[in-house]
Amino acid sequence: MRFSVFYTKLQLTLLFAVSILPGNLLSASGNLSGPVFYVSEHNMELGRLSPDEKRPFSLRIGNKGKETLIIHSVSANCACISPAKKWKDVELQPGESKQVQFYLLAERQGRGGMAKTIMFKTSDPHREYLPVVVRYAVKPDYRVVALPAKLDFRRVKPETQAALKVTIISPYPEPLDVNSIECSNSSILIQPTQSNGRPDVISYTVELPVHLKPGPISESITINTAIGKIDIPIEGYKIGIIECTPSDIIFEPVRVGESAEACLVVKNTTGKKFRLLKATDETEQIQVKVETGPESLTTHRLRLRFKPGKARKGLGRSSILVVTDNFGSNMVKCTYFVH
Repeated sequence: MRFSVFYTKLQLTLLFAVSILPGNLLSASGNLSGPVFYVSEHNMELGRLSPDEKRPFSLRIGNKGKETLIIHSVSANCACISPAKKWKDVELQPGESKQVQFYLLAERQGRGGMAKTIMFKTSDPHREYLPVVVRYAVKPDYRVVALPAKLDFRRVKPETQAALKVTIISPYPEPLDVNSIECSNSSILIQPTQSNGRPDVISYTVELPVHLKPGPISESITINTAIGKIDIPIEGYKIGIIECTPSDIIFEPVRVGESAEACLVVKNTTGKKFRLLKATDETEQIQVKVETGPESLTTHRLRLRFKPGKARKGLGRSSILVVTDNFGSNMVKCTYFVH
């Protein structure tokens, strides 16, 4: 008799303990008449990602209850995870489920294992907040390196050959295989230089063409290797035969009715005399006066006078076209500010 009573009490105790275990909270709440929120996974493993890699993933959410469930918000504890669309007070009817799309941007500065949290806020009275942990690892950022990272030709004189050297270095102590070299300007010559005995280092000479047009230089080289590609920008300025100093003029701020002046020097870099045929402003707000007269000289001096008439207040820009008789033309940028 005592054994039977003891056995019955033990059974009741075990049943009560099992009923309050965390794993049974969902089934217990599922028997209630209110909304019951569930999510397909509580832990997401995205594996190994490269720095700055954008990885999509999704979670299925639903309502197992008998009343309408409201998804108040979906957020993450870092800006690297964002839902594909905004979730605010979205309703889920009983038995309804939906797919939630996310995007994760792997952090560049992170290394090794990373753990982020997505938080669902719902109207479920038993679990208003439900977290989902997203784990991933960032691969080491081993890349091909270019020295220098940018080729700056600065001021290239006319009728001269300008060349710079760039060196490609592999992150591994193994031979670096270059598959192809692409350039935005096919007239730029790229040639490998003599090897220094290191198979993981390759150097090239980048030479600009003599006939390159005057003005800003903005090109790029892409070197494709067996372990990735690297982009090398090419910048600088090609001086024309007719050189204008300064090449960019900034007038002092003025009010409507006032005026500001600046000086412009036009020079023939070949040392030959030339005649100025025209020097005009495209907006007709800048008056240009040639102080050196109409004679043929190697250098001409111009006086510029900006006087806004019906100019719109604020920052404005214009340009002056300088045309010569036998040595081409040049363009001077002008910036002004009207109070």
